[in-house]
Amino acid sequence: MGETIGEKAETEANRSGWRSARVSAPWPPIEWPNSPRRAGASGKAASTVPGRHVAVIPSTTIPQGIAALFEYGNFDSNASFDEIVDAMTGSLSSVVTCEITTATRSVDLGDVSVREDQLIGLLNDVLVAAGDDMATLARELLEKADADNYERITLYYGGESDEVQAQALAQRLSERFIEQELEVVNGGQALYPYIISVE
Repeated sequence: MGETIGEKAETEANRSGWRSARVSAPWPPIEWPNSPRRAGASGKAASTVPGRHVAVIPSTTIPQGIAALFEYGNFDSNASFDEIVDAMTGSLSSVVTCEITTATRSVDLGDVSVREDQLIGLLNDVLVAAGDDMATLARELLEKADADNYERITLYYGGESDEVQAQALAQRLSERFIEQELEVVNGGQALYPYIISVE
């Protein structure tokens, strides 16, 4: 038995390391770039494909791309192309993305002062926090993301983090976010110990 359309999409997304994904089924190709830098380029490239219509879902973060992927998996081959593209695009607004990484230089941006090699927190690609403790920074990011008003928090671990560390972080966060379902997933991403999806 072959893969379902959703399984094919997930396979393609895994093969591309969740950075971007492209799916072609009975419809024209659909691409979601999962990066603000790639989103504009993808749209321009799609408009230059001769004789083909290519839809670009304007995802700018990996969690948005995953949400679009799951929305894609909800459809079967009888769905119209426009219906699928509209649903995938609509799913992007249901996700808040938090990212934790390490500062490559010291900088003051707005209200945030950062030292080189300090942990920094991005909320939808905007620097909003810095700190020295991973759990404290993750909690602060989730508070700034209004995670109390959402149902699910998914920790995608990668970089220098491993499953044991991610499970320990999830346990600490569950003490603060008691109403939310917390999930830990091996994201395998480089440079970011955690990418956190709030839905």
